[in-house]
Amino acid sequence: MSSGYFPRRRIPCGPESGHPGGAPAGGGSACWNAKLDQCSDLLRQRRAEAEFGENPDDAQVRPSSQVEGAQG
Repeated sequence: MSSGYFPRRRIPCGPESGHPGGAPAGGGSACWNAKLDQCSDLLRQRRAEAEFGENPDDAQVRPSSQVEGAQG
């Protein structure tokens, strides 16, 4: 099954993710919540790009410190 309109992107969980403190042992919920925030932010960016006639593939995963807890 193809990913369709949205290409797959790996969002890291650890020091490289920009999440303060990196990933807890065993991949704790704080890291998963940070990844979910990043995925939601990326989806919002892609939808906005498409809505305004831009290329959705130009959207970039932002560090979790930038998107964590952001409400949209």
